Amino acid sequence: MWGERKSYIYNPNTMNTQFFYRSDLEFCLKEKINDKIEFINKLNSIGFIILDISPFPLNDKDTIINYRTISKNDYKSLLNKTLSIYFTEKLALILEKKSENIKIFYRYGRVKNTFNNLLGERFLEKEIINSVKEIIDISQRGGGIDRYKLNSIINDVAKKC
Repeated sequence: MWGERKSYIYNPNTMNTQFFYRSDLEFCLKEKINDKIEFINKLNSIGFIILDISPFPLNDKDTIINYRTISKNDYKSLLNKTLSIYFTEKLALILEKKSENIKIFYRYGRVKNTFNNLLGERFLEKEIINSVKEIIDISQRGGGIDRYKLNSIINDVAKKC
């Protein structure tokens, strides 16, 4: 959970954040989503899983290290050391529910640039993807989600169902 406010994607008692607004999903599904519980249910119904690559809530209230203070190399080292006890375990759980037309993408371009080789290798090992190059990010300049990229991913998966 994300710190004292517990503001994380699957907490129905908190508002959506720039990480993923309801309006972004509404745009892709072309339907109104009334609240966060309905948002979570829609994500579930389309098989959308969000996997945080970090096992730690690196915020500036609960931890000395946070996303603004940790260097790219230190963050990479931290994730590399925790891959087998966190990421790989979560990936194994996801694989139990994996469909034939799974799509992997990053929410943030900086995360893709920093971790794609490290994480992409895990996706390749598990035969989730054919190439690390097929993993894109859905960020846009100025912040937020590129709705058109997300829409393309959701529609591509829906067509194959």
